[in-house]
Amino acid sequence: MLYNLYKYYQSTQSKVDATYSRGINVSGSPSAFSFNLQGGISIDTKGNVAIQGTFSGGVTGGSPGASITMYQTVTNASNIKNLEGSGYQIGGSVGVPVYGVPLAVGGDFNIIPDTKLNKTYFGVTSNIGFGTSGGEFHVEWGETVTWNQTQFNVFDVMQKIYIKIMEW
Repeated sequence: MLYNLYKYYQSTQSKVDATYSRGINVSGSPSAFSFNLQGGISIDTKGNVAIQGTFSGGVTGGSPGASITMYQTVTNASNIKNLEGSGYQIGGSVGVPVYGVPLAVGGDFNIIPDTKLNKTYFGVTSNIGFGTSGGEFHVEWGETVTWNQTQFNVFDVMQKIYIKIMEW
């Protein structure tokens, strides 16, 4: 049963290209410039999993502010390795106190060029957390890196477990 489920998923996952990332974002816009530092876990439809981090900066319009949020990003990249390198994001955020709690929400449209494959991937990011009151709109450039020691493939692990079980 487990093997049949694995085979079914393996045949399906090769037809879908997507990545999903979730983690923590720290951002600030002290003046006309904005800065972001984020780190989290990324996974793709091919079963690859790793910790990735991004530093980005750019120009912003709006009130100065800072926030710490949880983010989630979905892209049409075929592999988490395609997220590495330069990328661009256009978006904004709003901070509003709700019953005295300084809540912040934001969103971005992501553009990720892949010069090796001559392709461009697209994605969206949403975040929610805590931040100063105000709002801003930004255009940023960033660099994403993968912490390679954390990378593994879920399907390879499942296959090794299946083989070990069958060897008993």
